[in-house]
Amino acid sequence: MERTLFEADDKHDVEGIHVTIEGRGKKEDRLLAKRYNELLYRGTGQVEARRILQTYDQDLEVRLKTDNDCGLQLADLCAYPIARYFMNNNEPNPAYEVIKGKIRKGPKGVIGYGVKVFPK
Repeated sequence: MERTLFEADDKHDVEGIHVTIEGRGKKEDRLLAKRYNELLYRGTGQVEARRILQTYDQDLEVRLKTDNDCGLQLADLCAYPIARYFMNNNEPNPAYEVIKGKIRKGPKGVIGYGVKVFPK
């Protein structure tokens, strides 16, 4: 959410970012909604809650895999190659090579500005 907010700042489009997640089950969805609300109302280590609330919709939309949502499919197609790259960047990863140019970069062209890896 931080990286999306920073990108929106750069594009001067910082209102009404809508978040959609893929449902994983009632318990998991509740936990994720709880965490989303914590971020909205408490902020993060880098962004104050006020700023997040100004930018993000307060409603979290949950879609099912069976909904065949294009946005969620695109997120899956991007997330896996990125995760694979950061877990083992010594293996060939042609899908990552296709999308790496789209990842947010810092002033010196460093990709780390657009990716946050947990745990450190």
